Amino acid sequence: MKKKIYHVLPVVILLILQIYSISKINRLQNIVNNFEVSFNNSIGVVQHSINDIYSNTNAIMEKKASIIADCSMNILDLNKETFLVPIEYKVQPKDVSASTQLFLKFDDETVPMEREGSEFFLTKEFSLDDYPFPTIIVEDNGVQHFEKHRYLECWALVSSCFSNYNATFSGSFQPADNFVKLNGTFYLTPSEVIADNPIISSKFIISIDGEAVECTEFKDLGDYSLDSAVDVNKKYELENGQTFEAKYVAEDAQGFIHEYKVFHFEAGSGDGLQQFHDTETIYSPDGQLVYSEEIPA
Repeated sequence: MKKKIYHVLPVVILLILQIYSISKINRLQNIVNNFEVSFNNSIGVVQHSINDIYSNTNAIMEKKASIIADCSMNILDLNKETFLVPIEYKVQPKDVSASTQLFLKFDDETVPMEREGSEFFLTKEFSLDDYPFPTIIVEDNGVQHFEKHRYLECWALVSSCFSNYNATFSGSFQPADNFVKLNGTFYLTPSEVIADNPIISSKFIISIDGEAVECTEFKDLGDYSLDSAVDVNKKYELENGQTFEAKYVAEDAQGFIHEYKVFHFEAGSGDGLQQFHDTETIYSPDGQLVYSEEIPA
C-alpha cells in the first residue's frame, strides 16, 4: 500500500505544480494582454495628438501665408422660377488700400466684387449640378495676387436644397435575353435630410416599356427618417426590345418629384442589367426637369 502511495504522490505533486504553472501563465498572459491594450491605446492617443498638432500648425501656416484675412460664402434658397441657386460671397483681404480691387474667377469667367469698406461682396447664381470653387484675385496698382480658399469651396449644391436619399437593392438578380429574375429587397433610405424639406411620400415602381407592373406606395410617413423597403421575389418575362426598370418615385415637402433609378435592362440588347447607385432625377412641381445625375454602380 505504501509503495502505491509513493508511486502516486509524485504524479499528484506534478499535477498540482502543472495546474499552478498554468494559472500563473494565464495570469501573466492577462497582464501582457492588458498591457498591450493599454500601450496601443496610448499610441492612439499620442498619434491623435500629433495629428492635431500637425493640423493646427498647417492651419496657422496657411493663415499666415494667406493674403486673405477672412472669407465666407452663404448658399441661399433655390430660385423656384429659374432653378438656379444664389451664393453670397464675402472676402476681406489682409491689406486694403484705396486702389484695391477684388475679383472671383470661376473657370473662364472673372467677376468683379463690390466693395464696402474693407470687405468685398458678390452674389452669383449657379445651376444645381455646379461645383463652384472660385479663385480670389486681389489687384492693387496693377499687381494681381491669386488664392484659392477652402472656405469658398462648394461640393454639392443639390444637397443644400434637397434632402439626400439613396435607393439600393440587396439580393440576387438574374437577367437573360427574355426575362429578369429578382430575389431580394429594395430600400430607400435617408443620407442627409433637410428638416423643412424631407421626402413625404414615395412609390416603388417596376415598369416594362414605361408601364408599371408593380407599384408599392408609402404615404403619410410623418417621419423624416423614411425607410421604404420592398421585398421582391419574381421573374419578369420580356420580349426583345422591351425595357425593364426598377425605381423609386418620391415627393418632397415642396412638391418636387425625385426619381431614384435602381435597375435598367433592355431585353435582347446584350448590354446586361444596369444597376445604379446614388442616381437621382428631380422634377419641379409642374414637371420641368431640374436636375439629373446617373451613376452606374
